[in-house]
Amino acid sequence: MKVAQKVISYSTISLVLYCVVNLLMYHKEGTALLSSEVINHLGIAIVLYLLVIIFSALNFRFSVYLTIFVLVIYTVALFGAFMEVNFHGKVDAIFRLSVDVLSVIGIVMNIMAGIAALRQRGQYISPKLRRK
Repeated sequence: MKVAQKVISYSTISLVLYCVVNLLMYHKEGTALLSSEVINHLGIAIVLYLLVIIFSALNFRFSVYLTIFVLVIYTVALFGAFMEVNFHGKVDAIFRLSVDVLSVIGIVMNIMAGIAALRQRGQYISPKLRRK
């Protein structure tokens, strides 16, 4: 169960970091933070991460695949924010630094959550072996 707790904690930190970076990027573009577009994107992220957390906590066998799928999606999104701010955006240094740091920490958290999910997958015992 300790591995599931790691998956849950890393995923929760990753979700918070993604939401902060996403809100910063929307703010940079001038989109209202309470617009339907922002709420839809954050809602989808929260639902996907909640599924990861629930399935990891319940120790479902396929939770690792869902976890890695969600983590890949949001790692690409964080990397895209990093690239956008550094190479395409005209922003001040403080904003760039904050998005860079949060994106890199988010990517590291996603990698750590993926590793923890793979370790959780390694701890599953086949039902056939459990009966013996």
